Amino acid sequence: MVHEYALEPELVATWGDLNNYRMFNDKFGIGTSRIVSEYPKNWARIAYDACKTTDDIEKTRLIDIIYQLREKMIVRQDIIYNDNLSWLECAELEHKRLPFKAIIASTNPRKSREIILGDEVGVDINDFRWKTEEFPTRREAKAMAITVEPMLSNCREVFFIDPYFTPANPKKTKPLQEFFKAIMANRKTVITRLELVTKYDDKDDNDSFTKRCLNILPNYLPYGLMLTVLRIAERKGKEQIHNRYVLTDIGLINFGVGLDEGKQGQTDDVGLRSRPNYEMRWRQYSKITEQRYSDHREFDLVGDPIIIEGKAI
Repeated sequence: MVHEYALEPELVATWGDLNNYRMFNDKFGIGTSRIVSEYPKNWARIAYDACKTTDDIEKTRLIDIIYQLREKMIVRQDIIYNDNLSWLECAELEHKRLPFKAIIASTNPRKSREIILGDEVGVDINDFRWKTEEFPTRREAKAMAITVEPMLSNCREVFFIDPYFTPANPKKTKPLQEFFKAIMANRKTVITRLELVTKYDDKDDNDSFTKRCLNILPNYLPYGLMLTVLRIAERKGKEQIHNRYVLTDIGLINFGVGLDEGKQGQTDDVGLRSRPNYEMRWRQYSKITEQRYSDHREFDLVGDPIIIEGKAI
């Protein structure tokens, strides 16, 4: 649902032209299914230096585009890049190591199937490399994880928002286990933050809940990962805690029914949310701990964060 694309800097350098800008504007970034790879790390400099126009307006437009693309980029570790080769040759080699969803470039001299030419973008509405669609997802742990795996394997920060989570319920923990596996599948960057946010239930005291989390969750969490579990309560005049989300630094996906498994044959409408929706939920859920004592906090943090160290192999 949220995928990584390699975008040729030389192609982007032509987007200062208004016609090209109109074609590609709003096709990448938060709220879309396409996040650009920062490949290589000086990608922005290469794009700007490749600009041939002398028109100041076009240069300004290009700078704005580069800024927007750089706002949320996927930073790969241990990339293959050789300054003696062209960007496209390097991208094709990198794609063989760890695939991009597609490479978007101005030429395709080796007739590579993974390359979409810039002037062909969006022409074929059935092109699986470009098209994005939402469809019902089976309420089975593996199917749920497959739906969000492209996003989870590329992000650096992850928040699972499940108001009704309980560590003793296999219907809750089995999908979570598959989500954790998806985080590690084809991992291209470093996970810096992993949190599970759930609603406080006064029928389940903190000590009991904490013990169950510490006893059960390490066995589902891959070795090397660290999970923080937060219990929150609603504040008067503030947001209701109800919807279920997978929130990351590169996108927001909501599960209409829930993050738990359902009965055989059941499906759920899983959707990618818009940029304004993403920004709102990011403000609410990514700052719970740091705003614990702020008068402007959206939720009350109940009890201390529960730190889980992964033991699963």
